[in-house]
Amino acid sequence: MLAFSTQYSTRLTRLVTPQAERNPGTWLLVRASDAPVWPANEWEQFDRFLIFGTERGTYFMRKRKLSVHEAPNARARIAEDGPRAVRRIVEVSTMGRVVTNDTCLFALAMAAVLGNEATRAMALEAVPEVARSAAEARVFAAYVRELVASREDTPNAAPETPRGSGCEAVASLYAAVSHTLVRHLAIAG
Repeated sequence: MLAFSTQYSTRLTRLVTPQAERNPGTWLLVRASDAPVWPANEWEQFDRFLIFGTERGTYFMRKRKLSVHEAPNARARIAEDGPRAVRRIVEVSTMGRVVTNDTCLFALAMAAVLGNEATRAMALEAVPEVARSAAEARVFAAYVRELVASREDTPNAAPETPRGSGCEAVASLYAAVSHTLVRHLAIAG
């Protein structure tokens, strides 16, 4: 038994790649801070934001406040191809791949408030799939209120979206959120 454990440990130490070296056959990048980083395109960074709550390659255990300024890539993906972004939000959330569903709720609220008409319609239809509890529906509504308030505070925040169309979208958004709350209360009761 002792010979086996000695042989096994030496075999494992031969397979270890030192931190400073690149793993054979990988495309791991080393930046100026000597921290290895996996390369990712914009949609993979969007997935990182949905799953971990950050677009950077570093995840912190402390809960950070989600804001549009912390997610420029997510906003750009919603502006580039909003329906694809909404489908990805729903897919990642329903598969249970997220650390916390708050990031998916925030991204869906961004799509509902900052997206074009098609994106808004898809985001409103996806609310019951992503906000699966009454508490999540309230969190979603809070994100929407916060995004609408921040959009109204900044002039020309979304030049591609007409300013007057936000009222109708917010009204239909609140209707969708209240529908989700009623649905969850009916299931619970």
